Amino acid sequence: MSAFARVSMLTLAAGLLLPGAALACSVCIGAQNADTTIAYRAMTAFMTFTPMAIVGGVVYWIHRRFKALDSAEEATRTQLLVGRTSRDVSRG
Repeated sequence: MSAFARVSMLTLAAGLLLPGAALACSVCIGAQNADTTIAYRAMTAFMTFTPMAIVGGVVYWIHRRFKALDSAEEATRTQLLVGRTSRDVSRG
């Protein structure tokens, strides 16, 4: 039996025989009172929504930037078109 297999079997046995020692969150046991529970939930929400807000802000900024560039390009086209038309009219 390889060393990896032995370590895997030992880890599996420890997890099955000692489930209390394999808790996923070491600090969640401390959330016995309401204040601590509220703090855990508030921080979980903060850590969840902060990256979403940052990504959303970047996407919104990029959208606004492209929109501004499109309207600037449209204004330039309009000025060029109006400039050509007025020159054509003055010549004719």
